[in-house]
Amino acid sequence: MFRFGTFTYFMEQITVMKKVKGKILVIDDDRDVLHSARMVLKPVFSEVMTESNPQQINYLITHNEYDVILL
Repeated sequence: MFRFGTFTYFMEQITVMKKVKGKILVIDDDRDVLHSARMVLKPVFSEVMTESNPQQINYLITHNEYDVILL
């Protein structure tokens, strides 16, 4: 069960975190998940990349360096 108070607390904790000079790649086939992940992670990481096309993943990983990859 989703509780709005829990989400609000989570967002407050993210806003006090320092921005990291890091590059993160989030991979998911659901564009809503990718949009939410971008909104949550953008204040923390200097570069947030998202991808929903599985055919592009190999190219992205071999041509870029990421500090974190979320599947």
